[in-house]
Amino acid sequence: DMSDELYAATREWALKGNANAIFSLAKYKKDEDLQLIDSLKDKDIDLFFRACQYNTRESLKPFLEEYMRSIMPKEHFHNEWASFYKLLADYHDDFTKKIFDMAFFDKVTYNIREYHLKDIYYAIKDRHDGFYDDYLKIFWTKYNWVDKEIIDYFLLTDKEFALEGLKTTLLNSNEYFFDTETLDYIIKAAYKNKIDLTEYFARAIREDGVSTFEVYMNNMDCLQAGNKTIVDAVKARLENESNRY
Repeated sequence: DMSDELYAATREWALKGNANAIFSLAKYKKDEDLQLIDSLKDKDIDLFFRACQYNTRESLKPFLEEYMRSIMPKEHFHNEWASFYKLLADYHDDFTKKIFDMAFFDKVTYNIREYHLKDIYYAIKDRHDGFYDDYLKIFWTKYNWVDKEIIDYFLLTDKEFALEGLKTTLLNSNEYFFDTETLDYIIKAAYKNKIDLTEYFARAIREDGVSTFEVYMNNMDCLQAGNKTIVDAVKARLENESNRY
């Protein structure tokens, strides 16, 4: 069997200490390879976290909690945190939430907290089974981190929250300066759900940066033609605009 031959060759390479080969062994999910996989802790911690995603062992939890406590006071972002939080998300249990909650603690260095939270967001943003809803709601309304799928998910499962989330986003639309596709989707979703957009448009037209301003201007069909509030806002923008673009 070619698979058996490949496994044997990979294990031989792994026994010589090659980190990539050890990572490849994890995909076979064989108990006899766990000691080798654990050796990645000292060789390449990112590969270790990625390898463990193939086998979320209960025995790893003390190490993962210890690791979390060790990175909370760090002053600089580390790439392996993305894999660490992805592994934690795969446990999908109270332990996961315990560690996730620690990322919000004051003991996490303030200027690095957003990196922790952003990695948690990316680890759970596609998990729409209800388990991580509380975190997704915080990320949307407090940090303006959301995508089309999350919006649709909450419109189906918690419409009252979703409508308030849409309004919160529209109040903070300049936060989407580099994510205009999501802002465009939010405006259309709000219009579809009969949210009065007049004041949101007027504020954005007067105050937002050019990128998000353009998104609103391209969605004028979500408003009544000739709306005086909007006409006045556009006039004010034209009178005060200094950016030639």
